[in-house]
Amino acid sequence: MSSIMPPLFVPLVCALLAGNSHAQVEPTLPGEVESLRKIGQFQGGFFGDIVADDGFGNALAALGDVDGDGIGDLAVGTPFADIGGPWRGGVWILFLEADGSVRAWQRLSALDGELPVPPLDFDRFGWSLAPLGDYDGDGVPDLAVGASGRADGGPDRGAVHLLMLRPDGTVHTQHTISSTSGGFGGTLLDGDGFGSALANLGDLDGDGELDLAVSARLDDDGGLSAGAFWMLFLDGAGGVLHEQKVGPLDGGLQAEIDPLDFFASSLAAIGDVNGDGLVDLVAGAPNDSDDGLAHGAVYVLLMAADGTVQRTQKINHLVGGLDTQLDAIDTFGTAVAGVGDVNADGVPDLAVSAPFDDDFAPGTEFEGSARGAVYLLFLERDGSVGSRHKISDSAAQFEGQLLGVSGFGSGLAALGDVDGDGTPDLAAGMSAEPGFGGQPKPAVWRVTLHGATWTDLGGGFGAAPGALAPTLTGLGSLVPGEPLQIAWRGRVPHAPLVLVSGLSFLGVPLAGGVLGPAPQQLVFTQSDASGARVVSARWPGDATPGVSLYLQAWELDRGGVVAASGTLRAEAP
Repeated sequence: MSSIMPPLFVPLVCALLAGNSHAQVEPTLPGEVESLRKIGQFQGGFFGDIVADDGFGNALAALGDVDGDGIGDLAVGTPFADIGGPWRGGVWILFLEADGSVRAWQRLSALDGELPVPPLDFDRFGWSLAPLGDYDGDGVPDLAVGASGRADGGPDRGAVHLLMLRPDGTVHTQHTISSTSGGFGGTLLDGDGFGSALANLGDLDGDGELDLAVSARLDDDGGLSAGAFWMLFLDGAGGVLHEQKVGPLDGGLQAEIDPLDFFASSLAAIGDVNGDGLVDLVAGAPNDSDDGLAHGAVYVLLMAADGTVQRTQKINHLVGGLDTQLDAIDTFGTAVAGVGDVNADGVPDLAVSAPFDDDFAPGTEFEGSARGAVYLLFLERDGSVGSRHKISDSAAQFEGQLLGVSGFGSGLAALGDVDGDGTPDLAAGMSAEPGFGGQPKPAVWRVTLHGATWTDLGGGFGAAPGALAPTLTGLGSLVPGEPLQIAWRGRVPHAPLVLVSGLSFLGVPLAGGVLGPAPQQLVFTQSDASGARVVSARWPGDATPGVSLYLQAWELDRGGVVAASGTLRAEAP
């Protein structure tokens, strides 16, 4: 393999300086953290040459298995690296072990990786990344790289490079798309920053070829640096068949984009949110200032096959169902990633970073701010937020070390199901922290997420009215003062579900009082694409030994007759 390999003493040093990889506080809710692995200089098996301000981790892409060892690999951008000249940039291809540590690596830059078109001064090669799958059909995954500062046709107009990789991570073919090459017929102006973000939407228009969203975050159509992006419909040979601009004046975007919003600073394909068979897109506007300076926002864009937008849903703390307060300069939306269906409700979910969030663990208030945070947003079919989960320094299940100005979430990438537990995992960049020798160094966290655990009550659906489903036990432990979530799924597509919850002592239901609250009755009618009913209940009461939480559920047919019923229990310790 033609890659930069660590010297012979590395195995010993790796054992001493390996990144964090340990079990967290036992997760109970979808989106909580199960385990962590950090990759940085002299951490997680990586010994590549990175510096504090080269942007390592600001752009991430899960490539798939480049070297053929059965384990997915990771690309990491360094757009501000001075490799052969100022801010030429670079990209690291990290070949991973099953535990998330780094086995080997290859740098792509003006001096490495055999790039046919090497970066020039101030190109900022590696500002953005997107996996292309096996674009050229040679059995090796390929990579799109944004160079937002490239001066093709004028200063800072930007470019996108499609890199065809070898199994060792070097490049054998390169296609460049810019205002002067690749068949791009749109108009780019000086300073647009084409290539500031990238997203692979697969075959959006159904012509059998890959389609790519490319940001021009400093586009001035809606005012100074309001931002826009281009949908590029590719021809299969590295060129553009046609394009569609989406911004304040184009593409059906139903949103008020203001000057300096930097709309489309981040882009992510998130799957089919509204169930129309088309992949949908998320665009971040981290400088959105609806309620104060740079609170930030994201837009869920329900796409049409021609690259225009059918419906727009804005999400910040004022609209879209996000039940949290964003503060000034949180820059919510700096990075976004479609993480798959984490909570298993049939709707794709979304990770959004706020790298300047001042969240900190109690007692560490004076150790600095801007530690950063990542929000997991569990979406509804219309693109709004049904619920959310925050990963940050103050979240009990995140046991990594985030210090002042860590910038956790500077970049995000969906990794797929790395550990084989059925739940998608996440990579998150961190712009700086004290590193080896006391020097601040950027890093990347691999975050393994806890998913939804479903228990099907089977037996009775579609049977005679009154048929009983079995009683299921051992679904979790009740911990005093801690909530418990139990999820249940039935398959009667037309019927509402009635859920009665309460406490029981030795199997005898309690009416409430000192041992717990009174039972509650809730009605849920949400369905996923398969017609499944999705039910989730959180019980806030204390637990007492011998006391169980019970959830009794009935599926009703159209006439209100019980079609199936069953009981779930979780025992107290």
